[in-house]
Amino acid sequence: MMKEIAKETNRYANHFVKSTQLTQVSCLSSWEDTDADELWAFFGLITGMGIIRVASFQDYWSTDAVYSLPFFPSIMTRERFQNLLTFLHFSDEKFIPRGEEGHDPLFKISSFLNCLAENFSKNYYPTTNIAIDEAMISWKGRCNVSAPVYGHRNQDRFGLKIFQLCDSSNAYCCRFEVYTGKKEVSPKGVDYDMAMRLLSPYLGCGHRLFIDSFFTAPVLFKDLLAAKTTACGTVRLNRKGLSKMPQNRKKVVKRKGDVISMTTGSMNHIRIIGQQQVNFLTSIHTDSMSDTGGQDRTGEQVNMLDAVREHSKHMGAVSRSDRLVELSYVKLRRMKWWKKVFFHFFMLAERNAYLLYKESTQQPMNYAVFRRELAKEMASQSPPRLPPRHAALQTGSSSLHRLTARHFPSKILHPAGFEKRRPRTRLCVVCSTRTGKRKVPGDGRRRKETTVECVDCNVGLCVIPCFELYHTQKDYKRSYRRLQEVQVQGQDNSAEVSSSSSSE
Repeated sequence: MMKEIAKETNRYANHFVKSTQLTQVSCLSSWEDTDADELWAFFGLITGMGIIRVASFQDYWSTDAVYSLPFFPSIMTRERFQNLLTFLHFSDEKFIPRGEEGHDPLFKISSFLNCLAENFSKNYYPTTNIAIDEAMISWKGRCNVSAPVYGHRNQDRFGLKIFQLCDSSNAYCCRFEVYTGKKEVSPKGVDYDMAMRLLSPYLGCGHRLFIDSFFTAPVLFKDLLAAKTTACGTVRLNRKGLSKMPQNRKKVVKRKGDVISMTTGSMNHIRIIGQQQVNFLTSIHTDSMSDTGGQDRTGEQVNMLDAVREHSKHMGAVSRSDRLVELSYVKLRRMKWWKKVFFHFFMLAERNAYLLYKESTQQPMNYAVFRRELAKEMASQSPPRLPPRHAALQTGSSSLHRLTARHFPSKILHPAGFEKRRPRTRLCVVCSTRTGKRKVPGDGRRRKETTVECVDCNVGLCVIPCFELYHTQKDYKRSYRRLQEVQVQGQDNSAEVSSSSSSE
């Protein structure tokens, strides 16, 4: 998987650099092809950013003593990290409009998601109790999948919806499916199709399913029973095929906590009376109650329906998994929805890896320590890279070729097929500053653009005096500053002479 990501990232980066007019100071112009080992180190830094939170992204590479984070700059430079984050790519497939044959809303990351789903299911088999529920990836922008949907949670109310099947014992995500909008469904409904697709590998194995009112339907429970799978969940009273409760002819006043049950075949419809009626449909439980071990204000023991107790215990698996992914999530600024989805599932893969580690170890470490060790191990896959940017701006780089070979100025030309009326310019490596914050002595301009370059050195140079200084002086920056100081002093002396002559 990492080799494919590295291949697509290199392809996209090279195409972008060749087809885009970039200035010399742009960090994208210093792109070098990556490999699988460097991508492991890149994702190791992503994991480390989820552990250590700072105010700004640049603070991870800050030299200030307050932050003191040597781990990140020791692995790769900030510019290299930004380049990898910008050019990260997963597929070369072209977008097919909705409604045409072969349309795939997730074409950008479908290969990654398919491979990840296969690894999730083949490395772990769930226990008896499983749960299906929805999770949310926060997103408010546009995307090819569908319009952002509204969630029922307080956080991340708008985003992309994911349906997950998790093991209720440890919240391991066994299967998932991203909601991609309305499409062709069977007569039994979209909720039925979604549940059966997620449950397809586990039918006929005696599992017990816990779901919410979105999936609960009599037709689903009947088909699951035929496949030796029982289920329990809250149900909506307007569900097709749900029998109505018999009316109370004696009009007995119902108190809070009373239970009404009705059996239809092998399913039980249980209603709990309260401020709001709660309805359960189950093929696992009856209307029996058991002691919870607690007491109310009067000292009496508290009993609870077995269906309510087990549904509350096993239904929260997806919520626990989603909450832990959110805690470790890195909120980097990303303008593409598929990168947001990718990093969400990458964190979910880390969570599943930790659960597999716990299952195979008698005395496991906690999740925070596991992520810390995982970040260090992934970052160690690639040797540290030296800063590749502005190699031509360094005074000692290629000094032999720069000072001895023959060089000629030439006009900066546009790439083939990208000609524009405006002349193409580059920053002069001699008289320009890197950041634009430091002014050149005697010159108020912070950036100096030139239309002339040295093709052999691949740098932009002003004709006078920068071209000569660059090819004759070893430390051309210092020589340029001295030249400017001499010119400034000459101007001051001439000004003093003119003032004295005028005074006389």
